[in-house]
Formats: sequence, structure tokens, C-alpha cells
Amino acid sequence: MSSDFVWSFNAKGMGRPFVERRYLDGDTSMIEYLDTTLDVGLNPLFEPGRTYAGRAVKSKYVPTKMEWRSTEKLPPDILFHRNILLVSEKVKYIVEDIDEYVHQFFQIQIYLEGGSLANQMFFFNICTRIDSMDRERTTSDFDGRVWLPGTGEFAFSKKTIGTHNVWIDKHVDPGRFISNSLKKKLEEADVTGLYLEKFPLY
Repeated sequence: MSSDFVWSFNAKGMGRPFVERRYLDGDTSMIEYLDTTLDVGLNPLFEPGRTYAGRAVKSKYVPTKMEWRSTEKLPPDILFHRNILLVSEKVKYIVEDIDEYVHQFFQIQIYLEGGSLANQMFFFNICTRIDSMDRERTTSDFDGRVWLPGTGEFAFSKKTIGTHNVWIDKHVDPGRFISNSLKKKLEEADVTGLYLEKFPLY
């Protein structure tokens, strides 16, 4: 059994009461990729609006403002809303410190209902796309494009991941993963809203 791990990277639900929120501009369903060269796997044609395929996107249609309809319950450090992952400045600095000049962060101003500025967050677009599975040890079924959930266990490959700390596995949906090193830094910084799931690394 492996003593090394990688972690899925997702946002935790905020629970009740639900806070209504909406983007005041942009259109996440129209966000386009810079490079649309075919690559078999998740979103192989890099169609607009299908975010987190692991390549850089154009800034057009990315929201720059969000209305947050609560003064008592402010956004956590990690939040998922309408196809994009929002992270705080704290998370941005941690990621850039460990994976410098790799990923995209688009600033989004968060306004309270009535127009006062609450804080700023960033659309975090992961720009590393790899096949990170250990195919000898993974027991899930593979249909030639994606690993089918619920059909077995995932196992990841040190060799293919290399020095990456945040990546998209192009054969997993959703395929956002982070290294153990980054996981520890996020936890040490008391990042809120983070949901992790552990997988073995060989």
C-alpha cells in the first residue's frame, strides 16, 4: 500500500442558509480556450463553457463582478459557482508560490447587495492537463475517453505527475487534483471551503 497521496480539489458546500449570488457581467457558458487542438479525454474539442479541461482560456466572457446577498455569511476561500472555481487572494498566493507562472487567475470583485465592495476573489483556471493515472494499479473501467466513476479504485503515477502541484487529469470528470505538498500549505493557512478526497500515489 502506498504511503504517498494526491488529493481531489473541490469546493465544499456552504450549508444553510443558502446565500444567493450572481455574476453581474460576463457569461461563463461562453468562456473560450486559447488552444482548441484535439486531445482525447475530457472536453477533447475544448468547447466554450466547459471549463477545467486544463488549458488557458481567453478573458472575454469571464465575469469581473459578483453580487453576494448576505452581510452575515461572507464567501469562503474556495467557492464553485456556475462552472468556475473562485478562490481568495490567500489561495492565489499559495498556489502561485508553489506553481509559479503556470495557472490563470482572473480577478472578480465581490459586492454586497446595495453595491458596497466586500472583497475580491479570483477565477482559478488550472492550466496543466495530463494523464496522471497509474494504469497498472487503477482498477476503474476506462472507456477510451474517461475513467468511469464507481467502477473501481483510482491510483496515481509519480512519474507522469512529476513536479506538478495542481493539474487536470484529462480522463477524469471532474479532474482537479493537487499534490500533498499543496494540500499541506492550504491546511496550514486555514483555507475555508476546501473539500478534499485522498488517492494513492505510486
